[in-house]
Amino acid sequence: MGYKAAAVGNHEFDWGQDTLAACVAQSNFPWLGANIVVACTSDHPDWVTPWTVVDVAGVKLGIIGLGYTEAPGITRKGLTDGLEFQDPVAAVLRYYDDVKAQSDALILLTDIGWEDRSEHKGGQTIATELAEAGKPVDLIIGGHSHEEATAPHTAGDTPVVIAYQYGRWMGRAMEILGQSATLHKSIIKSSGITWSYYNDCSCNEPTVWGAVDVKVDGEPLQLDKAYRVTTNDFLAPGGDEWVTFAEGTNRENTYVDMQEVVNDYIGAHSPIAPAVEGRIIQVEVPAELPATGGIPMSMPIVLTAVGFALAGTGLLVRQKRGQAA
Repeated sequence: MGYKAAAVGNHEFDWGQDTLAACVAQSNFPWLGANIVVACTSDHPDWVTPWTVVDVAGVKLGIIGLGYTEAPGITRKGLTDGLEFQDPVAAVLRYYDDVKAQSDALILLTDIGWEDRSEHKGGQTIATELAEAGKPVDLIIGGHSHEEATAPHTAGDTPVVIAYQYGRWMGRAMEILGQSATLHKSIIKSSGITWSYYNDCSCNEPTVWGAVDVKVDGEPLQLDKAYRVTTNDFLAPGGDEWVTFAEGTNRENTYVDMQEVVNDYIGAHSPIAPAVEGRIIQVEVPAELPATGGIPMSMPIVLTAVGFALAGTGLLVRQKRGQAA
């Protein structure tokens, strides 16, 4: 492929920092992350390079890399311990003059989408703030958001392109059900349970949302009963902001690999005949809402952490880091 540089994204941490460092050592190109530093310092980990300059047909391209500031909250607990993901604009400004002096054009290579997410800056804000600081860049190459942007965005004079998902595009240049109803992290996939959700804007920033008519194996959910829930070892400790999973008790990790489970299921049930079963249905906002905005948060939870998301049964109402509703 002839890679010249790569940005450190959240999934680079999936197997831990030691594995990441080993993979970086095997690469013949730098892994960039100007805003990734050792916590409480301004020093980068040994496996991070903040920027590089590459020569392409006689043109010197300065490339500053950025990781996503939300990464610690959307990776498994502990994987980013000891690191700090600093403000991306401040990180660029730290190196801007040095890189600019050595290059004909300055590019940001990032694991960041176009739009902001809560306090986490997107490409539009980054480009705008840099221009306002008198330090504009010539191009931002973004990712992470999986956005299918067929044409570049623009922020002032800065084009911002998004790399879509899974390498498909290459460019030249109730707490859980209720949280699911916010569409903040999409609808969580579940089995063994049927439920409906409401969301007043059908968007990921609703003012009214929740889960209703929840049934487990065809029976109404009992709020005073403990249910066993199976999920993967990414969500189990509260990954990707599904923090309610972390509150489960009687936890067990079976260390079953998700690919093995899929293979075994297909082998036992071939031919596969997928169908729309109506297990999750969007409904209108009810005329009378529960006091919490969804199903009460007091339901006891029992959790099994496995290597495959087979079911996410009976966890309700929105709860994000630092806030509950």
